Amino acid sequence: MSDPRSRDFGEPLTCKPLMIRASSTHLSHTGSIVLANGTARLQIDITKSAGVDFDLLLSSELLGLTKPDPRAYRRATELLKLQPEECMMVAAHAYDLRAAKEIGMQTAYIQRWTEDPQEDMTKVKGENDIFIEFSGDQHTVSKAHGGLLKLAELLGA
Repeated sequence: MSDPRSRDFGEPLTCKPLMIRASSTHLSHTGSIVLANGTARLQIDITKSAGVDFDLLLSSELLGLTKPDPRAYRRATELLKLQPEECMMVAAHAYDLRAAKEIGMQTAYIQRWTEDPQEDMTKVKGENDIFIEFSGDQHTVSKAHGGLLKLAELLGA
């Protein structure tokens, strides 16, 4: 498996909700888990076409629960044999992160120009442990514009 930090995760299609194992505020990158609504087949197709590497896919179809139901996040951590505070939910949707925070997970918001236009970004910044601002536009998305590479840099991964 290639190193996921070598990819550009800033493009809109590639930023799927991810859970990563974390300890306190320092990332201990032991796995990237896609936690997404929809069927497992759909999520596999989307992540493969986007070139996203991950260690495990948990779909709402497999969990029997859909996000943003906090039980979906709790069930994911239970399956991984981790406490919520040992995990970080990374997403571009404030509702995903609010539910994850509700059960005690750390959260990182990665802003995209296509998502959450109705949200007050000042509020979203205050609600999350990490906020990565989108600094490009819909035509110029690159590694320099944030995303998961910026998150990895911030966490020393």
